[in-house]
Amino acid sequence: MSKYHGITKETKVGKNGKTVHRLIALETFENGKITIEKGTLGGWVQNVENIHHNAWVYDDAELLDNAKMTNYTSLRDESSMWDYSYIHDNARLMGKSSLHNFTSMWNDTFLCDTSVMRNTASISGSVTLRANAELVGYTYLNGNYDLGMGAYVTNELQVLSLDTYTSEGLNATLYPTRDNGYRVKMGCWLSTVDGLEELFKRDEWVETREQDAEDAREEMLTMITLMRARIKRIEARK
Repeated sequence: MSKYHGITKETKVGKNGKTVHRLIALETFENGKITIEKGTLGGWVQNVENIHHNAWVYDDAELLDNAKMTNYTSLRDESSMWDYSYIHDNARLMGKSSLHNFTSMWNDTFLCDTSVMRNTASISGSVTLRANAELVGYTYLNGNYDLGMGAYVTNELQVLSLDTYTSEGLNATLYPTRDNGYRVKMGCWLSTVDGLEELFKRDEWVETREQDAEDAREEMLTMITLMRARIKRIEARK
């Protein structure tokens, strides 16, 4: 049992229909850049034994069933963890995001808004799921991914991520969506493969212009061909 975490007598019915308890800090400790003072009230836990080290549950977030969190991780807002899910090493959940069914997060990963991970999916590196993104099944993402806008990633519906020649070294990520479409995200830019192709035909694009854009044009348009080949392969398997 963690020396930092205890529970109060305040209870309510959790999202899984079972009783959860208000968390309280038994000692002062650091959760990332935030100092949790002794006596601070937190969110809700079903079993205080499932929160360890410098982890913390904030606001109305809930830690349920056999879920575990450790090593500077945090749940905020109305986020929740269920079943045997597991987060460690600075992983964070915010908004109404949720993690359940043997899923795991580590290494600065981030779920926000109404994003969901379920059914043994896992992420590491610098992966962010936002909006209503969903990661399902035996799926593993590791790297600089930033998915949102209806992203729906499974073992069959995979992500393709490529480093680009943009001045900022941006990553271009192709991902399937819940409406059977595909989107491409590059930095703050978000569109379709056709939209990305039109962008690369211009004299300048995201953070890249003049001679840099001209030098990289052939390589970038070849990347479009690869993305279309990936879409063709996925569609053929449906």
